[in-house]
Order: sequence, then C-alpha cells, then structure tokens
Amino acid sequence: MKVFEDRTFVARHDKDSSAVFEHAAFRRCIFVNCTLSDTKDVTRRSTVRDVALTDCRIEGSAVVGPAVLDEVVIDGLSYHDLVLAFGPLLRHVTLRNRVGAIKINAEPHMVDRSPAMLAAFAAARAEFYAATDWALDISEAEFTAFEIDGVPAQLIRRDRDTQAVVRRATLAGTERHNTIPAWNEHWSNVIELALEDDSEYDIVLVAPKAAPKRTFRKLVDGIQNLRDLGIAEPD
Repeated sequence: MKVFEDRTFVARHDKDSSAVFEHAAFRRCIFVNCTLSDTKDVTRRSTVRDVALTDCRIEGSAVVGPAVLDEVVIDGLSYHDLVLAFGPLLRHVTLRNRVGAIKINAEPHMVDRSPAMLAAFAAARAEFYAATDWALDISEAEFTAFEIDGVPAQLIRRDRDTQAVVRRATLAGTERHNTIPAWNEHWSNVIELALEDDSEYDIVLVAPKAAPKRTFRKLVDGIQNLRDLGIAEPD
C-alpha cells in the first residue's frame, strides 16, 4: 500500500476516466479543488478500492460523482462546507470520528436529470446492492449534519442509540407522521421533506454527534419519540 503523508493535492480532476484508485493511505493530506468520478456515463465511473483517509482536509470546491467506493475508510475529515456526493456505490465504506457535514444523493449528477441517464445508473445501483452484504458503517461517525439517499437502509450499519430508520412502507397511506409533537419539529420536517420526493429508499435519521451538546441531546430524544410513536423502527 502506498502511503501519502502531509501532502497537498491541488486541482486534481477525475472526469469520465473509468480510473481505478487503489491500495493507498492518505494521512493529514489536503485536497484543494479536486473532483472524483465526474461523469454522466455509467460505464465511465471511477473506482476507489482499499483506500484509507485519516485526518484529511478538503479546501475550495469538491465534486464527488458516482464513484464506486469499495473497502474505504475515512477516519477524520474536515471541510468548511457540506460534502456532496452524487450517486456513489458503497461497499464496506466506514466513516469514523469527526467527518463534518455530508450529503449522499441518489442522483449521479448535480443538475442533469435526463431519464435515460437516471435509468442507467438506477439499474447499475440495483444490481450492485443486490450483491452487497453491507454498504456503509456510520456507527462511529461524528457528523455536524448527515443525509443519505440511494443506499438501502438495511445495508447501513448504525449506532442504534443515535441513528434510526423510518420505513416508507410504515407511513404509506397513513397520517402517522402528523402525530409527531411540536417539540420534535426537526425530525418532523425531515420526514415530511423525505416523503415529498419519489425515492424508493427508506429514510435514515442521524443525530449529529458533533453538533452542540444541547442540540444533539434533543435530536436523540426526538429519535426515541419517533420509536415510541411507531414511526421509526425499534431496531
């Protein structure tokens, strides 16, 4: 395995390359204005395999496209903003310790929603996860915020005390989510917004451990409230 320590990578752009990046460790490295697997072509996505990032930092802009991430560990990551990933496929990906704010989207591109492209990526995604025993481990991750779509909830390893799943089938055709009390407004809004989209994936709720302590505690209590109401899975 190749090891990179205290290195800065500037304007490294991976676009339509079908590249394979593997067997590497990055420790205390900085990535400035870099892109990974920026593509609209499902056959030209890049693969990251057997790679570990420890205490790394992102500066400037960052584009994470529909890469295949396989056996990847991110242990500590800092960024001034939200890390956005578009349509990645995850197999044995672990996020650990402080990793900031992350949003994983099902759509493979930031703006393009052409039906043919979406259908191609959706078919590849279904085939990939049908052969995956687990996709993502967030049980030890300390987020400031986290959202995820496009990954089957049953393939996500979670911390039961601070992270939960809301099954869309549980709420389908019911008004159960309207029973959430006013004090639990945050999770009520998250669920309401999630139900407005046409995603096939269940809703994953994560109380951010890196948020202010009072906020974190309230969100954890809110998850328990959702379980008591039969909205979130008991796990």
